[in-house]
Order: sequence, then C-alpha cells, then structure tokens
Amino acid sequence: MKFESGSYYHIYNRGVDSSPTFLTTRDYSFFLEKFNFYLSLSTETLAYCILRNHFHFLIKVLNKNEMDDKIRFISDSEYEFYYTLPSPKNKHFPIHTLIGHWMNSYSKYFNKKYNRSGPLWDGRLNKRLIDSETYLQKSICYIHRNPIHHGIVNNYHDYSFSSYSEILNINSDIVSPESTLEVFGGKENFIAAHQDFKGTYDPDI
Repeated sequence: MKFESGSYYHIYNRGVDSSPTFLTTRDYSFFLEKFNFYLSLSTETLAYCILRNHFHFLIKVLNKNEMDDKIRFISDSEYEFYYTLPSPKNKHFPIHTLIGHWMNSYSKYFNKKYNRSGPLWDGRLNKRLIDSETYLQKSICYIHRNPIHHGIVNNYHDYSFSSYSEILNINSDIVSPESTLEVFGGKENFIAAHQDFKGTYDPDI
C-alpha cells in the first residue's frame, strides 16, 4: 500500500461481513484518539466520518519538511509518547506502517472490550488517490454526507461523528479546518458545495 508524499487520499474500510465496528460513543472516540496518536504528525486531515460499521478519512500525506515543521514544536517526551521511541525527531515512519498500527490498535481494543476474536476489518484498508481539486471537493462532500447516504440521519449537520461542524466552527483536534475551507474558497462555498452535492461519487461503501 504505497502513499506518495504531498498527495491526497480518501481512505476507508468497513467491518468484516459489514458487521458493526463501533457500538458506543467511547468506541468512536477511541478510534479518533488512535488515529490522532499515530497519524497526526505525518498527515493533514481534511475530513472524516465514522459510522456504525465503517469509516472515511480524507488525508494529505505530508512531505519531510512539513513533518519536520510539525515535529519541531513537540517536546522529546511528546515524541516518545507518540512513537514510543526516543528522539532523534528526524526519524519518519512509512504511512502504511502507521496506518497498520492505528487499525491494529483499535482491533485489539474492540476484541478485548467485546470478548471477541478474529479480524475486525474487511481486508486491507481501501484508498483512492485524489488527483484533482474537483475530485477533492466531491470526496469531502461525499464523506460528510455519508450518514444521509446510509439513511442514518436526515441532515448531515446533525451527525456527531463527522468533521463537518468542526470545520464550520474552526475547532478540531483531528482535521485542519482552515485547509479544508481553503479547498472550497471559504466557508460560504464550503456550505454551498455540500448542499449542492448530488452523491455522484461513491467509493463502494
């Protein structure tokens, strides 16, 4: 699973046999915490949505200079907390390795909590390279509107486990609201694009 630095990707997966992978609010929160723990220094996140049996994230893979800029502002102890390794802080880890740690850590948590065993996810993580600004905008809209697509809510504004309201409020520990709004040319265009989106982009989940 190769990821190119500087590129945007839509990553997603679902539970094995489409079975639930998130049963409580704590499950959703833990999944986001682990995502942040493993990937916050190596990626920039523009959107996410987590549903009962699957998830979507839109990430940009940072290049070495961008990673260095992030790492420069954390202490040695924070670095050890994130990577369970001592400095030097110029050591970078392949994205596919970090994603594997993220997914595996949640699987272990879920299996232990619910006294189950075996694979949690339906095979390997799915990813789509985002190769145009239009595709990027559509992907973000699709991710935020996914709860409507699956009949969970009537209004995507009301869904709790999505970055939509975090972006509008410019307040998030996961996404970079300013970067997402810049993709659309501002908050008003961001809102309008979501309202106008007709669901023509469907990544099979």
